Amino acid sequence: MKVDKIIPNGKTRSKVLFDEGLALMLYNSELHKFNIHEDSDVSEETYRKVILPILAKRAKERLVFILKSSDKPEAELRRKLKEGCYPEETIEEAITWAKSKHYVDDARYVETYLRYHAEGKSRKKLMYDLQAKGLDRNLITNMLDE
Repeated sequence: MKVDKIIPNGKTRSKVLFDEGLALMLYNSELHKFNIHEDSDVSEETYRKVILPILAKRAKERLVFILKSSDKPEAELRRKLKEGCYPEETIEEAITWAKSKHYVDDARYVETYLRYHAEGKSRKKLMYDLQAKGLDRNLITNMLDE
């Protein structure tokens, strides 16, 4: 994979853009450690065995940080991780891990949302708001019917 461009993002991190359309956020120290610079090649082995595990761990930590203040639906967590330039594999791994620990549970999110907002909003408005958050229509309908 060839590095097309490296864009500084603050003092300590940079966004690395690859020719395949892949974008990653790495610390500048990691760029030096792995000898990544513009127009350099990153081997598939280095990417899979070195960079992905680092980003997978970081994605899990980011997920926990996001969830520390309040529950979020899975779709919103995916969006936030994607905005942070985490590769799809690491996003999937982090979401699966969070589900296994019951940190992410869309049914619980809908139930809690309905408990706090059901009195002030119509059924249609509740449905619209929850779907806007990326939740499944059938899940919302089932929870509203209960």
